[in-house]
Amino acid sequence: MAIALTCFVQSSSAFYAVKHLLAWQPASLPWHRALLRLVGLLFAPAFLEEYLLRVLLIPYPKLWIPDWNWRSWALLALGVYVLYRWLCLRAAKQQDSTALRLCLIGEPPPDPAAR
Repeated sequence: MAIALTCFVQSSSAFYAVKHLLAWQPASLPWHRALLRLVGLLFAPAFLEEYLLRVLLIPYPKLWIPDWNWRSWALLALGVYVLYRWLCLRAAKQQDSTALRLCLIGEPPPDPAAR
């Protein structure tokens, strides 16, 4: 009885739950299913971005929605998408130049506020 109670207390503690939650447990899938899952995970960010920034912002074209209203929502969604991609490109470009400068020179770029 004491062993069973000790095992129950140990397995119901928060530390035990976190330890087993963060443990490395690879899935035992056949190679073809693992490959399909990896391909799906490769395309998931692009599909999510398209769905959030382009599909959800545009209402479904119904007869009760005026044509000018639908077109304005479509232009707004396109503008938000283009702005998002431009900001991502600028952030990636800035990170790349900083990483390249760190690799080549070995020091961080100069602070523009210090000038």
